[in-house]
Amino acid sequence: MSRRSRTITTNGTLGTAAALAAFFAFAAPTLGDSSLISTSHPNLIAAATVGTHSVQLCFDKQLATTFNINDQDFFLQGYSEFRKTGSGLQVGTVVSSGSGFCASVVFNGVGDVRTYSDVTVLSGAVTSTAAAGGQVNGQGSVALTGSLFPNVPGATLRPQFTGATANSATTAVYNFSEILQGNVGANGKFGFYTYAAGDSAFHPGNVSAFTPGGSTVTISFTGTDATALSSASRFVVREGAVTDPLGQGNPLGATANPTLRLNLVNTSGVLNASTLTYHFDFDNAIPAGAAVCPTAYALFDSTGVRYSPSTAAAVIAPDRRSVALSFVPGSVGGDGAQITLATVSSGGLDATNCASGTTPLNSDGAVALSGATDHAGLTSGPDLISFFVDKSNGNVLYTFDAPVATGAINPGGFHLVDGNGTLTSPAPQASGGPLCPAAGGFSVNPSTPNVVIVNFAQPSCLLGLIGSLNLDAVNRAVGVTVDEGAVADATSGDLNPIKTLGITPPAPPAGPTTGPTTPPAPPVPVLPPLVIPPTVKKPTPTGCVTHKVITLHLLKSVSARLKSATATLNGKAYPVSKKLVITIALSKYTKIKTLTLKIKGKPKTGTQAINATRTYHPCGSSTTTTTTTKPASSKGGP
Repeated sequence: MSRRSRTITTNGTLGTAAALAAFFAFAAPTLGDSSLISTSHPNLIAAATVGTHSVQLCFDKQLATTFNINDQDFFLQGYSEFRKTGSGLQVGTVVSSGSGFCASVVFNGVGDVRTYSDVTVLSGAVTSTAAAGGQVNGQGSVALTGSLFPNVPGATLRPQFTGATANSATTAVYNFSEILQGNVGANGKFGFYTYAAGDSAFHPGNVSAFTPGGSTVTISFTGTDATALSSASRFVVREGAVTDPLGQGNPLGATANPTLRLNLVNTSGVLNASTLTYHFDFDNAIPAGAAVCPTAYALFDSTGVRYSPSTAAAVIAPDRRSVALSFVPGSVGGDGAQITLATVSSGGLDATNCASGTTPLNSDGAVALSGATDHAGLTSGPDLISFFVDKSNGNVLYTFDAPVATGAINPGGFHLVDGNGTLTSPAPQASGGPLCPAAGGFSVNPSTPNVVIVNFAQPSCLLGLIGSLNLDAVNRAVGVTVDEGAVADATSGDLNPIKTLGITPPAPPAGPTTGPTTPPAPPVPVLPPLVIPPTVKKPTPTGCVTHKVITLHLLKSVSARLKSATATLNGKAYPVSKKLVITIALSKYTKIKTLTLKIKGKPKTGTQAINATRTYHPCGSSTTTTTTTKPASSKGGP
């Protein structure tokens, strides 16, 4: 059974590739976060179960009512990375809800949406309205609130027998874990065993009292069965005796006290997860010549799915105290990694052969296996929980909740996301030489094996020795996303699910917002406040780094003929030094996209005066737009 410990570590040493990149880096800000992402596209921000077969997913922008939500573009993810909707549960109807910010999805088929842990949408599942930009969503996932996971050993999402008490000389009250509904009248499926000498029989009773909506059933006994009730040691409810409001029958349940028959005891559980082979242990040796009857054995997972034995032959252990059976692993809607209950009914071991069924050797029994460890948002694969962007060297640290396998990393599955929703993947790197990183510029931090370092700025194998680092992608990043299968768990090999995380954006300005200010009416999930995507500068071929100071060197074709000159910028005059250089602080001009400098000067000699206009772009280069000459005035200049 797949179980793994969760380890969350802090960012430590960056590793060899990161250290090399840092060697050639220049100082710049760093950032990291694990919040919801905010872009100009509709972003998934919340999802919740609505009953057993419906899920509501909500976005940060109003949606057009034409949806592309199907089993390929939208699915619920189970704890085990392979368990998704699309088989046991399929997308049915999709309607707008939540004031147009949400979509309610109704599923058809066998299963319960509450047994899944998160919701994933791929790009293009929904589109925002024209007023909200008319954009399709990017890929993303969120925890599924309202998930229901039984985290007690032996628990499964079915009505389970929890114990019985004799309340009179001839009746006993049987208790269940949830309310019961439908037909409860399975006479002969309620009963008990005693530990009295010579009494190995199963004593059945009949239903005498039951009220739909309750969680108890009263059983009456007659004749010798009533006489034996005072000696009852093991109470039993056989499989399918009661049903819950979803129509699910109970698994076999029994109290753990012994009987004179062979009794199922705490089992060592799974022997082979790939073939779903399990151990069933008994409290005494199985007699020679006894037959194993596979149809009497069953497994149940935490979601309530039942598993039946396969056609593989049962194997009795050499000490004859246990039986190994293989089960069909692909039960629809189930999770073979979350088996929590093993049962065997009377006759699972027969003294002669399974066909006769007249000489059963074992009592009805049920044993708990290790409980589920999942909760909303958690999967068995490495889950992305945070990230860290280093703007000085282009390294992005992706932190998962478990160590990843170093030989199973797909660098193409890691992306940066900008405010326009555009994804940037790391460029493949050449190889060869001591300065060359692995293809894709990635590594696993040796001191924190749950951290993957991916570089988005390396221009060549020689890092910063040839050219300069291209930091455009990290400067524009508002978040990250990882594709499914970007990494694998170092222990189990399970793959990571899709996950998208964002940098905490600035608070929205005061005044009216473009979205809802209160959550939609229940049962719509509570929506976080809407945020405004940060302004994104358009990139230039050399990157976009805003300087604090502008230094202008005048063109020689103009400045060489000047005796003196004055530059005017936004109405303020700046003197031109003897070196024909102007230095202008930008603290007062942080929001200016272009700066235009007009030069007016007196020539050294002759009859020509000079006018020149120079335009400077803070995110790019400067250009001269005009240069003119004309006859000098009587005062020697214009």
